[in-house]
Amino acid sequence: MIFFWRKNKYLFILTPPASGSTLLTEILMTSPHVSCNNPESSRKEGQKVDSVRQIMRDDPWNEMKEMPWPFIKKEWRKKWDLGRPVLLEKSPPNLLRSAAIEKHFIPAFFIVFIRNPYANCEHWIRKNSWSPERSSEFWVRLAGYQKWNLENLGRRLYLRYEDLVSDQEGSRRKILEFIPEIESLVTERIFDAPNISGESSEIRDFNKQKINNLSPDQLAGINSVLKENEEIMDYFQYSLIDV
Repeated sequence: MIFFWRKNKYLFILTPPASGSTLLTEILMTSPHVSCNNPESSRKEGQKVDSVRQIMRDDPWNEMKEMPWPFIKKEWRKKWDLGRPVLLEKSPPNLLRSAAIEKHFIPAFFIVFIRNPYANCEHWIRKNSWSPERSSEFWVRLAGYQKWNLENLGRRLYLRYEDLVSDQEGSRRKILEFIPEIESLVTERIFDAPNISGESSEIRDFNKQKINNLSPDQLAGINSVLKENEEIMDYFQYSLIDV
């Protein structure tokens, strides 16, 4: 007999890419009460489930694109273990579509997650060969959506990468208070989440290593955008780095 939880809670991690959310997902998956909808994928993203990949990965950062959420929900429910109370999903473009998600997944809970802009920009410069300006414009755009998510979603928890790695116990308590059904989380172990070292690692703050990779010219290029958007920097309690 297959047991179905009487009332699953849908937990969405809303996050810009390359912000440490795969680590957060792996931490959440240490609970026996959490089911991820794409656990075999290296980044654990539901947008890469085969049956929805073509839909969700086609022009994913176009906020005007409407998603067939009833179909996506049906496909994800095939992947989740419905016998677990918390059903977890982490696909970065979801942060653009949180209002629609909140309507179609009831009850929906959101962890609104973000990372230092310099550390985030380093990824796009190194991995995608983006210019510093393009990288920082992308961070600013997604940070604006995260601000909206924090101010408008019903059930949401705000968590920064920096808080997660520097205060593991405090972050663990916040998550368990937010969704008590999770019951337990393990943070003292080796995680496979991708990081700049290229190796599996315990929870560590890789921001300094990433920021140290940036040249003075790259920092100046990032600053040229961030200086024009100090309001969003202040909102998330980030500061400009002097060059």
